[in-house]
Amino acid sequence: GFLHLVPLDDLLRLRNPLQSDRALLRPTLLPSLLSVVAENLKHEPAVRMHEVARVYLPRGRGELPREANVVALVMAGERERFDRFAVPGPLDLFDLKGAVEALLGYLGAEGATFARPATPVSGLHPGRTVEVSLDGARVGLLGELRPDVAAAVGFETVRVAVAEIDLDALLPAARVVRRDATVPRFLPVDQDFAVVVAEETPAAEVERALRSGAGALATGVALFDVFRGEQLGPGKKSLAYRVTFTAPDRALTDAELAKTRSRIEKVLSQRVAGSLRG
Repeated sequence: GFLHLVPLDDLLRLRNPLQSDRALLRPTLLPSLLSVVAENLKHEPAVRMHEVARVYLPRGRGELPREANVVALVMAGERERFDRFAVPGPLDLFDLKGAVEALLGYLGAEGATFARPATPVSGLHPGRTVEVSLDGARVGLLGELRPDVAAAVGFETVRVAVAEIDLDALLPAARVVRRDATVPRFLPVDQDFAVVVAEETPAAEVERALRSGAGALATGVALFDVFRGEQLGPGKKSLAYRVTFTAPDRALTDAELAKTRSRIEKVLSQRVAGSLRG
């Protein structure tokens, strides 16, 4: 499994399975979901699927398994070609991360963090794997299949993004809140920030610093570009964010936005050793 790595010898077998090739109690939903997505991808330019079900995690010989409720997600294929706002290209880890962030936001699971796992995960691309943690405990794993693994399970596409979230670990922290949609009286203002940081600095930390510096005026932050080049210097990358500023009771002035930008620059320098380009 991807979320739970279980040795084959420890998996539980059914004595009288309905199908002879399905005699194991699955410790992960991904293999069966990948099979469905690969088959559907033969007829569709893109496939996005999920499954919510139980997995069975061995406790030890002679003991009943732990039954865990998880949600698995798989994305593969080309992004929507007729969407004027879509960025052309294959669905990837960032598309999947956006879906997981939307799920966490809907559930009200605040404080979730995304970071690279400390050790490589079997079957996943080492540079495109992210774990989701809540209160210091891992609750999920996102990543792209290694090309050889994707080919072995029937994919012809270069990128296959997968995720598995442990709902039993996530739901105790969930707090579903109904949000009323309000139309602001004053038009929002969008500003772009290109932040230069060390290559190993996670984008999530940069976004948290951006939000902290912007304060309550920031009603939206979106990463839209990642750039690397000689002009940045060795071991550096530039993360481009579009920040939306909105005040409920007034139109924002250039002086107010300039002051906010200065505060953002200071917080970026202090928290992530980042600087603004241009």
